[in-house]
Amino acid sequence: MAMLRESRLIHAVCPHPMRILVVDDHQIVRRGVCSLLEAEEGLEVCGEAVDGRDAVDKATALKPHAIIMDISMPKLNGLEATREIRRILPDTKILILSQHDIPAMMRQAEGAGAHGYVVKSAMSHELLAALKEVASGGLFFGGLFRETGLDFDAQEVLQRSIILERALRESDERLRLAHQIARIGTFEYNIKTGVNRWTPELESLYGLRAGEFPGTQAAWELLIHSDDRDSTVHAMKLAADEGGFEREWRVAWPDGSVHWLWGKAWLLRDNLGNPERWVGANIDITERKRAEKRAQREARLLDLSFDAIVVRDANDRVRYWNRGAKELYGWTAEEASGQVTHTLLQTHFPKPLETIVAILRQEGRWDGELTHSCKDGKQVTVMSRWATFRDWECAEMLVLETNTDITKQKLVEESVRQPARLAQST
Repeated sequence: MAMLRESRLIHAVCPHPMRILVVDDHQIVRRGVCSLLEAEEGLEVCGEAVDGRDAVDKATALKPHAIIMDISMPKLNGLEATREIRRILPDTKILILSQHDIPAMMRQAEGAGAHGYVVKSAMSHELLAALKEVASGGLFFGGLFRETGLDFDAQEVLQRSIILERALRESDERLRLAHQIARIGTFEYNIKTGVNRWTPELESLYGLRAGEFPGTQAAWELLIHSDDRDSTVHAMKLAADEGGFEREWRVAWPDGSVHWLWGKAWLLRDNLGNPERWVGANIDITERKRAEKRAQREARLLDLSFDAIVVRDANDRVRYWNRGAKELYGWTAEEASGQVTHTLLQTHFPKPLETIVAILRQEGRWDGELTHSCKDGKQVTVMSRWATFRDWECAEMLVLETNTDITKQKLVEESVRQPARLAQST
């Protein structure tokens, strides 16, 4: 009822729909905010922006009545974007949405030109009240705004927030990529009512046609593969204390086929701080799982090779070390991982390493004889073959190095040459 009352008050202040731009670098947060706004009378989400620079561009083009602005974002943070937008659109109301419940940060937001400040943990019960206040020409900064506190560097706090959120942002990058290359489905699950709203795209990920999902949490649980059902449901319940959920699980389609999904969700709470609803998304990762299995099979095949096979990165650090490398040099894969190969093996090159690297870069391959030192101090001679390849998943160039032990062969050759040299000298 409180939300409905706030919505009607906004409509009374602004008889035409209030056009709102939602700005946050996390897609799930944007969807949660949009879901909250779209359900209310008199509010219209006119666009979304993914960072501060995008917010300035979208605001300039869309000219919204109000902007709900995250504070910790790349390119331009929320404070910087607010200053720029207020310069361009002085009549646009800007409401900061932040995880920082810090009075000094609120003062920084006011100084940047924001009209209000809502903490994300209180979004479900304060966001509409804040919009109503700024729509009527007021300010909304909460009860802590006027408290005194220690001086602090807002930019430093925001930088730390960006670092702490890096893992989540990487997950969001994966979601943005999914929009381009695969289907993506979103949902909103009301914990109190048990109602689960799905998009048609999400239904298709579970092998259902549009409109076939019954719409309850219990129905969703039954679609999860029996081997993953209990652990997935249990993990989601535990995640309520953390405010976020991320997991992979299998689903059994009506036709009997099994598919892998990746899911991520964000928890919204009511005005008492109790879990209220989940908003999130699923994508199909079946092909990725199949690729992982293929990679595992290929790795097992490489382990069957008598040669030492090593994959190293651009800094010559070991990424892969097969069983043949362990048997030849003595170090396990765990011991070798991350080590610089040339340092670990005390490599003796037939020519300067810079020359070899130049050939490798130009031709994409190099081969020659090298001398390596093993873990026990023994030296071995190998025929080494290097080839470059690009790992598209991590977008970097790697080097595949195959080393064949020719120590015995070199000793035989030397034993043949030695009498010949003695004969020439007499």
